[in-house]
Amino acid sequence: MSTPEQPATVTSPGAADDAVLVVDGLGVRFGGLRALHGVSLGVRRGEIVGLIGPNGAGKTTLVNCLSGVVRNDSGSMTFEGKRIDGWLPHALSRAGIGRTFQNVSRMSGIGARDLILLGRERFMPAGVVRYLLPNAGRWEHAQTEAVLEIAEHLGILDCVAANQPVDALPYGTRKLVDTGRALACEPRLLLLDEPVAGMNREEKDAIREAITRTRQRRDIAQLVVEHDLAFIGKLVDRVYVIASGASVTDGSYAEVMAHPDVIEKYLGTAVAPSSEDDTTRAASPRPEEAYR
Repeated sequence: MSTPEQPATVTSPGAADDAVLVVDGLGVRFGGLRALHGVSLGVRRGEIVGLIGPNGAGKTTLVNCLSGVVRNDSGSMTFEGKRIDGWLPHALSRAGIGRTFQNVSRMSGIGARDLILLGRERFMPAGVVRYLLPNAGRWEHAQTEAVLEIAEHLGILDCVAANQPVDALPYGTRKLVDTGRALACEPRLLLLDEPVAGMNREEKDAIREAITRTRQRRDIAQLVVEHDLAFIGKLVDRVYVIASGASVTDGSYAEVMAHPDVIEKYLGTAVAPSSEDDTTRAASPRPEEAYR
């Protein structure tokens, strides 16, 4: 059985497997606290990969490393064949990594269109220069058209076209607007940090459809961090599990849910493959509750 002191061996696709992201033996410390230890994973182009684990497992710390908010102390992160350890957030965004955030409640005082437009920053000339260009008006129009195209893709065109205040929108719509901001930088890797936390079933369905459409239309790699196992089971190609900052196992949703370490530590019983009918799942404990 794997333990936090002896991280499990997990699979990470290499360059020959069309890998966009490879994380190998990643370690992070905050003072004396070891937040991550020997975590490995990989995501291929066009693949949707889930990352699950209990609260405090280190999932958001990993996403923060991949987006430049936190620096790793050991191991490596490789994006499209380039080491990205220590890169700053703006450099990672310009390189092609986008992310969403758990907390969208602070998105006040800005319109939906303007928020998504912020994601186009890497395509914008610096400062006042953009307004002095001979074709500045045409350039501004092109950026707005790009934003509206993303909004239509996500099913939020009306509120974005009207530039409605983000804090006046329903919670699920706010999350979609934030997803639009992340997509606006035209990423080749999208990191989604708890995209359906606090949502009702209808909102979850809308997010899942948006993620699936993103794969179909843009063929980008997506890493989804989420507590809701029913949502993960209906969405992803593969799943990685971490606990206490260390890798536990990886595989298909069905394989992971039947893994002895996952059953013993979190579920207490095997979980049937996900379906639209949650009655196929074990009655006690519910997996969604086991991971909260």
